[in-house]
Amino acid sequence: FVASHRTLGISGTSGKSTVVAMTFELLRGAGRDPSVITGGDLEALRAEGLWGNAWRGGELLVIEADESDGSLVRYEPAVGVVLNLQKDHKAESEVLAMFTTFASRTREALVVGEGEELAPVVAIARARRLPVVSFGFGPGAHVRPDDGSLALGARSSTFAVRGVRFTLPVPGLHNVENALAAIATCGAVGVELAALVAPLAAFRGVGRRFQTIGV
Repeated sequence: FVASHRTLGISGTSGKSTVVAMTFELLRGAGRDPSVITGGDLEALRAEGLWGNAWRGGELLVIEADESDGSLVRYEPAVGVVLNLQKDHKAESEVLAMFTTFASRTREALVVGEGEELAPVVAIARARRLPVVSFGFGPGAHVRPDDGSLALGARSSTFAVRGVRFTLPVPGLHNVENALAAIATCGAVGVELAALVAPLAAFRGVGRRFQTIGV
């Protein structure tokens, strides 16, 4: 599936399922008809009576590239995304080696978190002359909230990127970072910021993550 599509492979030790869901919903809302294969249930798909972890659309395919079983080193995505690096399923050094292999097999662009621990991944991409797009909160990130624009609420957050104002209907600073990753990933395949505003405001979330079961 990865080889036969223009695939956006999303890896990292945390946030993968949410960023896959956000990226899929943003692309779908922007009229790009993406496909998706992921490990979490997208509430937007469940609302349509589907299982929620897969959808067949067009050429673009968004996947969760998981390091837990090592399978991500076999992918050759068009756009490789590396969110972060922390101790999780394996030692950080082992995961970093997988991320650098993943970057070495990426074909069009690398989207990467701003963490210094990911510098070796960036170095691999730059050695191959791949475009590198970073996201985060620091002044060096390519996709970041405009100064003074970020406001966190109990149920949602707002922020602006290059003057374009976004509303994110799920709580937490980590979800703002997830949204920045998804925005950067969509930008890597040519989607304009303005086309992402309405889809992000309509984001339905992922099962078991701040999910309201009843009141």
